[in-house]
Amino acid sequence: MWTHFGRLSVCLFLMSGFVLGCSSSDETTDKGTKSGDSATTTDNGGPENGKTADSTAATNAGEESVDTLIEQLKSDNKEVQAAAATSLAEMGANAAPALDALVEALKDDDVVVRAAAVRAIGMMGEPGKKAAIPMVKMIRDDDPFVRRETIEAIRNLDFSDEQTVPLMIAALGEADQTVVLQAASTLAQFGETAVPAMIRALENEQTAFWACLVLNQLGPEAKPAVPKLTELLDHPHEELRHEAAQTLGAIGAEAASAAPALAETAGDAEEFNPVRAAACYALAQIGPPAKAEALESLQEISQGEDAFLKVLSLWAIEKVDPNEDRLKNETAQKLVQQMTSEDTAVGSAAARALLDLRPGPEVVAPLIAEVMDKTSPEVAALMMDAAASLGAPVVPRMVVGLEFEPIRMAAIGVLGRIGAAAAEAVPALIKYAKDENPEVRGEVFFVLGQIGAGAKDAVPAATEALADEEESVRFSAVYALGKIGPDASSAVDTLKEHIADESNDKYFRAACAWALVQIDPSEENVDHAVPLLIDGLDSEEAFVRYEMAQVLGQLGAAAEDAVGPLQDLTDDPDQDVREAATEAIKKISGE
Repeated sequence: MWTHFGRLSVCLFLMSGFVLGCSSSDETTDKGTKSGDSATTTDNGGPENGKTADSTAATNAGEESVDTLIEQLKSDNKEVQAAAATSLAEMGANAAPALDALVEALKDDDVVVRAAAVRAIGMMGEPGKKAAIPMVKMIRDDDPFVRRETIEAIRNLDFSDEQTVPLMIAALGEADQTVVLQAASTLAQFGETAVPAMIRALENEQTAFWACLVLNQLGPEAKPAVPKLTELLDHPHEELRHEAAQTLGAIGAEAASAAPALAETAGDAEEFNPVRAAACYALAQIGPPAKAEALESLQEISQGEDAFLKVLSLWAIEKVDPNEDRLKNETAQKLVQQMTSEDTAVGSAAARALLDLRPGPEVVAPLIAEVMDKTSPEVAALMMDAAASLGAPVVPRMVVGLEFEPIRMAAIGVLGRIGAAAAEAVPALIKYAKDENPEVRGEVFFVLGQIGAGAKDAVPAATEALADEEESVRFSAVYALGKIGPDASSAVDTLKEHIADESNDKYFRAACAWALVQIDPSEENVDHAVPLLIDGLDSEEAFVRYEMAQVLGQLGAAAEDAVGPLQDLTDDPDQDVREAATEAIKKISGE
């Protein structure tokens, strides 16, 4: 009998390849889990660590010859068999002499042995193609784990379209969704070659839904499927009608022949609302070619009671019948008003529609300023993105917005999103650097930092704010000075005073050191700053860890003492921090 840990170790190896999409023996060696690396405990006690003599031999299988591994594939010990197949997988094409033995292992009664054999053949590359027929049979294996490995192996072996497409279509009918998703992803990679087969799959209820997903990924290449997708708009199952409409939208203008059916679906008051919404989306994606068939229906929907459909139809009208005057004088205003909806989905859809239509800063800015304080935080964020996407032209409007307390924070937020192009707003922002509301003060300095060197006139205010009674304001002021850079040289002495003051929080001192080397990276300042920057790497704030790692990387070899702590951050839960730490180590090491 297998030991539980022995099974688990090989399963983990196989799953690591499946999840990570390994395609080379090097990756498998780095990321996989070898059977022999895990101590095991037998149910009845057994030898120390649960290892038999055979399994101990398998532990070092990577060092053994292919002939030895072939013999181990014939062992009566299932753990040894699977470990041998796993080691052969690591060898890639060099394991070709073991192909016959691996094909024989495909018939084994143990799931893990079969899966390991499948994977080993898949990792061989060209030599593995000789096992095409037995590999094809494995797509029908009783176990979904083996079937998943088979699909991955077939992808690795790069069989011909004629061999692979039918297998993947068969897999679309699987109950195991992991198998189905793998198959769908593979089919999408074949592009238009897979379309005829996907059209046939649309005729089968078990595979039609997944075929829609594949065709959706293909976009305009799926044009030949438009007639069959159009037929599915009348299918009794609403989820299939929905996917068919979405897929027609992904095909875009090439799906113009579906416009009459889509318009009918969108305008059908008895239809399931998500299906109607998908039809509106599809008409918008088809664009002007759908105008004759869709405009009247979309106009009726825009006058209806359902707020979400109203937003979608307003957007779709402008996509099928672009009209600048209507957009500026009517549609934009209606969409902005919908942003105030209590339903976040409606408000978000309206903001996204406005982002897509881009009616111009002279239209959007006053409308957004008018309703900003009436929206949910989620929609407000989208609205700020909409305003910020207009860039420098909207800055004067946001400067005016600073004067109105209800929308002040929103206006500051927009200016921060615009960044360096918002330098024109610096004098106005400095005015609010002494606002009685600490939240406003802190956000002002943060935005001044996002503007960067263009905010140099704010250096005196930021220097003074280093002594602010609110911690968040002090940190934001440090951030502003560091991002302004060399033009903030007048703040150097004050920063050094705060660094020297051991009564200050260690993270504040680290932040001051960070700003100091951004402003004046002299050897003396760098030597003094590095230990403090290293201290800042263990901050609870991911943003702080990220900035510390970045500046340590910029310092290069002078920050060699930081390599160890930075190495710890390569496992940080925050992706940006991990990437910054990895990049910093490379720079420090001179790579």
